[in-house]
Amino acid sequence: MNLVVIQWFESPLFLLYGLLIGVVLGFFLQKGRLSSYDVIVGQFLFRDFTMLKIMLSAILVAGVLIYGALSFGLIAALPMEPVLLKSAFVGGSLFGVGIALLGYCPASCCAAIGQGSRDAWFGVLGMITGTVLFESLYSRIMVWYQGVPSGHTVSTFLEVSPWAVFALLAMLLLFLARWTK
Repeated sequence: MNLVVIQWFESPLFLLYGLLIGVVLGFFLQKGRLSSYDVIVGQFLFRDFTMLKIMLSAILVAGVLIYGALSFGLIAALPMEPVLLKSAFVGGSLFGVGIALLGYCPASCCAAIGQGSRDAWFGVLGMITGTVLFESLYSRIMVWYQGVPSGHTVSTFLEVSPWAVFALLAMLLLFLARWTK
C-alpha cells in the first residue's frame, strides 16, 4: 500500500489548514464541554458520560464515512500504518495517566487554555517535556519495543464485519444517551 506523505512544513498553506482545523476542533470541544476539567474527571469517576458520548459519536461518524468511502471505491484501502503493540500499550498507558492526573487530553488542554483555564498550562508544559524527553531517548528505548507490527482494526481482530462493530457502538451510544447523564 502506497501512502501519500505530506510534508506539512514545506507549505504555509498546509500550516494554515492545520490552524483552521485546530480552531474548529477547539470550538467544538469547548461547545461540547470537553475542555471542562469537571466533565473529563467526571468520565473517569463514571459520573458524567458526556465525553464518552461525544467520542463514540465521532468514532461512529468517522468510521461510517471511511468504510462507506472504501465500499464505494472512493478510497482504495485503509491508510493504516502497522503498530507495534508493546509501544502502543506503553504510550496509551502514559496518555491515560496524563489525562487522569491533569483532567485534560492534549486537544481539550489547548481548548481550555483558549477559554482561560490557567491549570491547562501545566498540561502544555508536560506535553513539551514529554516530547523532548521521548525524542532524546528514542534510539535507546525503541530497541525494547521491537516486535511484529500489527495492522489490526477492531473488526479484523474480532474477525467480524466493520459494520457489526459500528452497529454495536451505535447500540452502546443509544444506551448511554438514554440511561446516563
